[in-house]
Amino acid sequence: MQVEIWATPTALEWDFGDGRPDSKVTTPDGGAPYPNQTIAHKYASASPKGQPFRPKVDVTGGDIQWQVVGQNQRQDVATTFTLNGADAPLTVLELWDVLSNSDD
Repeated sequence: MQVEIWATPTALEWDFGDGRPDSKVTTPDGGAPYPNQTIAHKYASASPKGQPFRPKVDVTGGDIQWQVVGQNQRQDVATTFTLNGADAPLTVLELWDVLSNSDD
């Protein structure tokens, strides 16, 4: 017997990994791609040398349904689940603008 399963992401919990209070944000979707992104985070400082920040995202799913392949009726599942995303190292650097004389 083969079974098909459908699940819809209902919440994404973003942890940008720098430990600040505004570093965790929950959204109902995955946002829009650059350059019209709807989810962004501004790091206030560089990551400590040799200690990158470790951002991740956890996805909660709901609206789950299943169906035996070949049958027409889907069955609802009254629960949710959360997939915990793996973190990834992110080194944040600082960039300083420097004005200089073009003759140097």
